[in-house]
Amino acid sequence: MTTHNLTELRSRLGTVVRQAVAHPDEDQIITDNGTAVAVIVPIAELRRLREQAWEAELLRRSHTPVEYGVPHEQAIAEAERRLAERGR
Repeated sequence: MTTHNLTELRSRLGTVVRQAVAHPDEDQIITDNGTAVAVIVPIAELRRLREQAWEAELLRRSHTPVEYGVPHEQAIAEAERRLAERGR
């Protein structure tokens, strides 16, 4: 995890963004007056996180149990089927 003060970040934003893209596993935290307020996330990681959140919400809303050993795609397909049956 690397922290960057908001005031100082203005002059180094390009470098920090390139670092975030090159090392997506290293958090780039932005602080304001010592408080963490934001994070720089590569767009590919943001898309992956949003997809995971959508799938988790789909499973929750469909009341589809997540069973050990069931392939991910199969669980998502079952959740979509259940929601379609209920008209949601």
